[in-house]
Amino acid sequence: EYDGVFILNDVNVLAERMAILKASPTGTPTPPSAPIIYYFPIDAYFLHEGWLPGVEHADAPVTYNEFSKEMIGLVNPTIANRCKVIPHGSDIESFHVVEKEAVMAFRRDVMKVDDDTVLFLQVARNQVRKSNGDIILAYHAFKEANPDIKTHLYFHMHPEDNGPHQHAAVLSLGMEVGEGKDVSFKEDHNPGRAVGVDVLNMIYNAADIFVTAT
Repeated sequence: EYDGVFILNDVNVLAERMAILKASPTGTPTPPSAPIIYYFPIDAYFLHEGWLPGVEHADAPVTYNEFSKEMIGLVNPTIANRCKVIPHGSDIESFHVVEKEAVMAFRRDVMKVDDDTVLFLQVARNQVRKSNGDIILAYHAFKEANPDIKTHLYFHMHPEDNGPHQHAAVLSLGMEVGEGKDVSFKEDHNPGRAVGVDVLNMIYNAADIFVTAT
């Protein structure tokens, strides 16, 4: 007997596992009697209707922000009306402000970013549900509109992962990829081998402007 079932996963991933979701914890075809709370993100304008069965099946579908709910509403208003919005927040004990001198040293020594460079940052994975391409386009537009400002865009992600390869997107706009260039990526990024919370906190602190794929 379960009081409830809590699921946290991408909508496209859960949609591929509906047969498992509809089975009981013992694997029989009888659905679990406990209510299912499904907490999920949607970060991009692209949302396939085939990704929504898990959301529809949940007793309490909950998403991170109003944007996610709006995107569902464009595809299936009935499902959207059942969704609640609860921002997930952040752990302020792990992610906090670091003194500027240490941050600037980290930028120079680890990220190879000069002190006079405006650093844009995106921390995420390269996945189809994220609009990383929009960030690249927006950054390119900013550079063209402000040619006298020294900038760098750092993606804390593998350039390929399970999404489109981002090197091609950058190069197609006439920008260069690599440390000290226009855009760089964490080329050896692996979700199973994280950099550690302390290092990630420094990366967040290093940014002048933090952008997300939403």
